[in-house]
Amino acid sequence: MNKKLEYKYGYYVLITYHLIFLIICYFYTAFDNKESDCEKYIRLANDLEWFDLLGFGTKFIGFLIYPLVKLGFGYFFLTLLFSLISLKGFLIYYKLYFNNNQKRKINLLIIGWLFLPSFHFWTSFLSKDAIIFLMMALVIKAFETKNYKSITLFIVVLASFLIRPYAVILILTSCVFVYLFYSKERIQKKIAYTITLLACFFIL
Repeated sequence: MNKKLEYKYGYYVLITYHLIFLIICYFYTAFDNKESDCEKYIRLANDLEWFDLLGFGTKFIGFLIYPLVKLGFGYFFLTLLFSLISLKGFLIYYKLYFNNNQKRKINLLIIGWLFLPSFHFWTSFLSKDAIIFLMMALVIKAFETKNYKSITLFIVVLASFLIRPYAVILILTSCVFVYLFYSKERIQKKIAYTITLLACFFIL
């Protein structure tokens, strides 16, 4: 099987695999007697005004889904939306792997982590994990393409901070190390950029 066929086959298998977990997660959370995190986010969006939800963690998820809830979109639609958000992250990782292994055989141990059931389960419904998973994939993609100063990278870091502040520590640390060791810019720019990132870290 040539590389293009391998890529296409794996691409659609990954999509199908993730959507299976979407169905599992939907029924698992929809018929659980306890209030799930998903229901908590929807309740917050119903009970509070939009900008009252502009905060950190759980409140910020409520802020994001507020317009959709007010437009009448229900639990299934929101579960589907967040599942597709995390699926985008899986596909970014998958594409990055193939872009960096054009002339090598597929390493099943490396690519196998993309099919770990726990990853797909916990990112297949309305949750912080679904967004954070995509955010991390976008950070890796930005540095893989040497797009260190993109607006996308800034938005990703800001969104990650609002959803899970401690995630920003991991993201900024990764940004600093990758930029210092892999960027081909002059040392003065590297130092200036690193100081800026560290300043942002201490401000946060």
